[in-house]
Parts: sequence; structure tokens; C-alpha cells
Amino acid sequence: MLRIRNRRLQLSSVISLLFVVAVLISMKNVAMSVLQTNEIATSSSDKSFYYTPQPQEVLHVSPQMSPFFADKDAIEMSNPNGSEEKAVEIINANASIGVEYNRPILILHIGPPKTGSTTIQSFLRKDQRNGILAKSNFTFFECNEILRVYYSTNITDWHRFSSCLDLVRGKNAIYSNEVFGKFFGSKQAHYDNLKELTKDWHVKIVFSYRRLFEWLPSFYYQRFQGTSTWNKRDFTTFPQFFRKTKTQRIEKFPPFGKKHPTQFLLEKFASHFDDIKVFNMNEDKYATGLVANFYCSVFPDDNDGACEYWRKHGRDKSKNVGQSVNYDLLAYAAKEAGLLDDEVERTAITSAIKNRQENILNITANDFAYQDCLSTEEETLFLNKSLEFEQQLFPEWFKSKGGEVEHRAKFEAAIRSQKFCTVNAKEVIQKDEGWRSFFSEIKIFGFINDDDDDDD
Repeated sequence: MLRIRNRRLQLSSVISLLFVVAVLISMKNVAMSVLQTNEIATSSSDKSFYYTPQPQEVLHVSPQMSPFFADKDAIEMSNPNGSEEKAVEIINANASIGVEYNRPILILHIGPPKTGSTTIQSFLRKDQRNGILAKSNFTFFECNEILRVYYSTNITDWHRFSSCLDLVRGKNAIYSNEVFGKFFGSKQAHYDNLKELTKDWHVKIVFSYRRLFEWLPSFYYQRFQGTSTWNKRDFTTFPQFFRKTKTQRIEKFPPFGKKHPTQFLLEKFASHFDDIKVFNMNEDKYATGLVANFYCSVFPDDNDGACEYWRKHGRDKSKNVGQSVNYDLLAYAAKEAGLLDDEVERTAITSAIKNRQENILNITANDFAYQDCLSTEEETLFLNKSLEFEQQLFPEWFKSKGGEVEHRAKFEAAIRSQKFCTVNAKEVIQKDEGWRSFFSEIKIFGFINDDDDDDD
């Protein structure tokens, strides 16, 4: 009887001991949890790599095509290889990601062209030097000469890009290159290589969006920039370019009648990266311009960083303002008509044309007697496609005053300013004796008029 009582006491003691141990372990876990929470909070206050952004807002893209292009080819182009199924979840440009980062962030701002990239890059470069980006704990880096990244599937050929990444390894970094997405290869190996080289970061892909009716003319104007030579490109008027690209590819992009370039890039990368944002450059939330809105959209938890700095310091100015191409078109028409010698530089001729038009005739680049403009039907088609794409990408914002209402108002303003017109240069050369006389009197060396020659 005594033995049984002793065993019961021993068993009771063991149970009590186990209970105490369990309580101590539980208290230790609670303490560790509190300590980790405090460490994360402290890191956040120091703007380290740990962020706890708000949940993301997900938008849905409708594959429905405009009745203007509701054909089999259009439908096939809208869903290449089924990639649109993943791309229907687009991260709103002004929403944050609902994840907690345990790695530094790498933002890849990679297109498309003609969406304010030159201005954004100019400010990123300047703000890297003056310490403004450091307020957001981000580093801007540039990486040139990376053609192998676009065309080679061998990761050893990517050494240049890898070297650039090594310079910012362990840091929050941002890279901006408007043609990266456009030229980036479509093979799985390209995406595998990119993921391998960036595996030490949480990668955020950022695409910019510009309204179609603004993007297409800007893309057209760029064809004339940056060279003084008489190259062999097809220098058509804007309406001719519009009719051609409605159904034909625009360099690497699909016809504008079938897909917006931003949608194209989104679908291209959506099957490979989960964190993708579309920055709406038309939505000026803070009335402070492109750069402030870009910073506020892409930098997480930026309460007193680069976003706030530019919100307080006014509007930025575009670094790549588009110019009229009418002088270039007229110069090419004169060359084709045999009115100019081969030795003369194109930029010198366009400068002479501009001088006569604006300083002698005292009229603007749009005031030529012979113009080529979109027809009323083409204007309607252009507006409808532009509205359709915006509604697909930003359905909620589209309902606001800054969405459809502003979209239509700015389109009408573009018509009034002849944004969709260019000079009919061939008719000017054929029918305007003043311009024919001007070209026939031009001298190759310095464009000196006869009455400016020295008299002996």
C-alpha cells in the first residue's frame, strides 16, 4: 500500500515538472516573438529592407476586342500562347504589395518607350547624386551595352549586366531602361537567366502606361530624331503611319488596333514574375508632375523619402519634349525631288526650313498650306481604341473625372492643335513655288543667300 502511494507521488511530481517546463517553453516563444517584432519595427523605422505594405489592389483585363477589329487575327494576337490568362491580374500603380520583404528590393522599370522614361531617368540620376533617393533607401544604377541580354540565352554572355548588379548587391535598387522589355528575348532561358541573376532581391517589374492617342504620335515623331544623315527609313505622314500600324507590327510591338504596348509587355512578363505594377502616368494624384507620382507609386512606404520630397518641391519639366516633324518631311521631299545635293546634312536643311517658316514667313510648323490629317472616321476609331485600352487597364480610375472625361477632353484638344496632322510635303514641293524657289537657291556651304555674298 505504501509503495503504491509513493509511486502516485512520484508520478504527480513528474506531471507537475512537465507542466512547468511547458509553461517556460511557451513563455520563451512569446518573448522571442515580441523581440522579433520589435526588431522588425526598429528596422522599418531605420528604412531597412523590411517593409510591410498595404494589400494590393488587383485589376482585371478584359480580352474583349473593339468591334473595329473583332476578327480572328485580332483575337489570336490578344492571347499569344495563353499568356493573357496570367496577365489579367495587374497590380495597380498606386497600390502596394501585400507581402513582407525579407530581401532587398530590385525595381526594374523597363518600358515601353515614349512613356516619360527620359524624364524619370534624368531625375533618378540627379536624385542619386544629391541624396534624395537615399531618403527612400534606394540606389539608382545604370547598365549600358547589354545587347547580349536581349539576344543570348547563355547566362555567361550576360556578364555585363551581372557586373552592374554586383555594384548594388545587398541594396534596394532601381534600374530604368525603356527598351529592356521591348527587346528582351521571349525564350524561357531568358527569364530563367534574369531570375538567376536577381535571386538575391525581391524583383518588382514596373511598366508605364500612356494613353494610346498620345503614345502613337510620340512614337512616330521619334523616328525622325537623332541623326543628320539621309537614311532609308520610310518617312510617311502620320496618317499614313496610323493606317499602316493599325494592322501591322510597330517594330517589336503588335498592331495598335489589337493591343496596347503596355498590355503587350505585361503579358510578356506576367507568366514569369508575380510582382508587376503598371504606373499610370496620366494620373497626377498630387498635382506635382510625373516624377513625384512615379516615386510615390513605386517606392514602398515612402512617407518621408523621395516621394514626399518632390511632392513638396513643385512640378518637374519633361526632358524629352516632342517636336514637329514637318520640317524633316519637307527636307526629305525636296531631296527626293532632286532639289538638294547629297553632301548636305539633313539637320542643316531642317534648320534652314525652320528659319524661313518661323522667322521670315512668321508662321508655325503647323501652318503649311497642304496638310495630311486623319479622317473623321479615323479619329473616332483612334479615340475608341484609346478609351478601350484605358478601361481595360484601370477600370475604376476610368470612371473618375481624370479618366474617361479627361481622356475625351484631351483628345479633342489634340485634334484642335493638329496633333494628328503632318505636312503633305510632296504637294508642297509640287505646288508651292515659294518653297521650290527656296530649295533651288540654297547653297551647300553655309546656306548663304546670293545677296549675302561679298562684293569685290
